[in-house]
Amino acid sequence: MPKEKESLYTRKYRVAWESDAELKGWIGPVLADETKSLCKICKCTLAPHKKDLLLHGKSKKHQEAEKRSLAGPSKKITEFMKKGLTASRKIAELKIAAFICEHCSLATIDHLGSLLKNIDKSSEILNDVKLHRTKCTSLILNVLAPSILNDLLLDVADSKYSLIIDESTAVDSTKMLCVMIKYFSKKQTKIVTTFYKLIEIEKGDAITISAAVTKQLELDGLKLGNLIGIGVDGANVMVGAHNSVASFLKAKNNELVIIKCVCHSLHLAAEYAFKLLPRHLDFIIKECHNWFSCSTKRQIAYKQIFETLTDQKPLKIDQLSGTRWLARYNAIVKILEQWDALKIHFGIVKDNERCYMAEQLFQMLSDQTNVLYFTFLSWTLKEIIRVNKLFQSECADPLKLMEDLNLLLFNNLSILVPPMRLQKISKNNVVDFKFEDYIMDIELINLGYSFNSKASSLAIKQDELDVKIF
Repeated sequence: MPKEKESLYTRKYRVAWESDAELKGWIGPVLADETKSLCKICKCTLAPHKKDLLLHGKSKKHQEAEKRSLAGPSKKITEFMKKGLTASRKIAELKIAAFICEHCSLATIDHLGSLLKNIDKSSEILNDVKLHRTKCTSLILNVLAPSILNDLLLDVADSKYSLIIDESTAVDSTKMLCVMIKYFSKKQTKIVTTFYKLIEIEKGDAITISAAVTKQLELDGLKLGNLIGIGVDGANVMVGAHNSVASFLKAKNNELVIIKCVCHSLHLAAEYAFKLLPRHLDFIIKECHNWFSCSTKRQIAYKQIFETLTDQKPLKIDQLSGTRWLARYNAIVKILEQWDALKIHFGIVKDNERCYMAEQLFQMLSDQTNVLYFTFLSWTLKEIIRVNKLFQSECADPLKLMEDLNLLLFNNLSILVPPMRLQKISKNNVVDFKFEDYIMDIELINLGYSFNSKASSLAIKQDELDVKIF
């Protein structure tokens, strides 16, 4: 096309662009090809026909580009980048996460994060803190836990150590193995007992548990030869003579010392001894709790009776534990303290509601022999509970604990064995004493001041003798 004709062609459409309000401002010529038009907003070439230009102006692409152009120049990529966290904010969030991990549920952090900002709005650190459940969980699992474990392993190093092992089942039926470690800390210059590891296992048998412990020690660089002892409960899978966790670990370390948990042993000893007593005693303890546990109406009715008799509020009878037998001591004491009020309550219910359970409990509470049984149990279990709590203390003297345990055994023997025989043995050496050969006659056995005073007040000599015989 001749140059003169091209100029006339281009000039014709330029005049049309400048005169049309819909095209003015965003249509211009293409320098390399004057037969084309340029969209200044979309940066694309178009045919210089008004219909095509108007259709392009109504397109979604053009309208969005026009909005961006009206918004101003594009931001630099650096403006979209987040600023790095300050050291003070990192420290604050880690401290809060550590506090939540040790003392609270993770669900509380959602509200605690908002609360901290409202405490002091002038504080830059508190206002910068952004910590919720997901982030707090990640900090605990990925930052705090590895760091604390690494410090622990560096502190143990090549020192001798002991382990405390216990297997349990989580709420979701996952079997977990909790491992505690006891060692001499050079940093703190004292013996430290602390949490070591929570290991997920497939089964709770001896092979799986011993393999999991051995593998974890190898991964963390702790030598199995430095393991001098393990503390376990009295389960057969842990301390059995054959094919137990203790036997498998002892096969790899002959000098390993196996320590049964004294607290577990006390629970088991009390449970086996209780099985020699009448079964209905356990029935009274369980059903007295069950009677009030799910009925507000029964609680209110009993409260009225108890307040009428004593001008005090009744004590809630504790629920029995399936794994901690000594937990029933509190229930025994509370039933004994409320014996008369419970008997009156069940007597009224059995007549008004014709309830068979209430009738059974009323008859058992009316039996004065059961009062003596409960008095004997409260007196006997009190000392066992005291020693049990001493062994759960965090700052107890091991030698003093040994003396208390021997004294508990000696006091129980003093009930059965004549004093002249016990004077010949030491209180610290009663384990090997053959007490079966020296048990006193039933009428001479003293079951304590509480038992004797209760028997005297009830004036039931024959029942007292029946309790001793049983």
